[in-house]
Amino acid sequence: MSIDFIKSSAPIRSPTVQISRFRSLTFGTATPLRENLRYAYGEFGYINFTPVPSTTFNDEKELAFLEIDMDEGRQFYVSNIGLLGADPQVLNDLALTKGQIHDVRPIDLFLRKHLPGANVNDPRIQQRSQDERNGAVALTFDFRSRTE
Repeated sequence: MSIDFIKSSAPIRSPTVQISRFRSLTFGTATPLRENLRYAYGEFGYINFTPVPSTTFNDEKELAFLEIDMDEGRQFYVSNIGLLGADPQVLNDLALTKGQIHDVRPIDLFLRKHLPGANVNDPRIQQRSQDERNGAVALTFDFRSRTE
């Protein structure tokens, strides 16, 4: 991944953020950054991507520095796609097939289309069985509990 791609995924536009008279910096405000990075890496099959933020402070210059250690983990490919509680034809709307790199974007679009208003990250709706050794993930979408 290029640094420009990563920067475009993050709400912070500058690598250095100047804070006047800071005393502490919490990571509650960094949550969108972490989620954006997870989503960006998830589009390229890195479903176990883990960003680990750390801060350092320069009291004299009143600066806070945010450094993020990015553990991408293994890249995953789709080994199987299953569907429960719906006509298998709905899978024609999923722009992801067996053998492709796992990509969260077409999965999100598919689930938002067929389950509007549902939490697409709910593990009861979207189940992933990972085979870490082979870099494979089997997907199962469960529409049985969808709201009408």
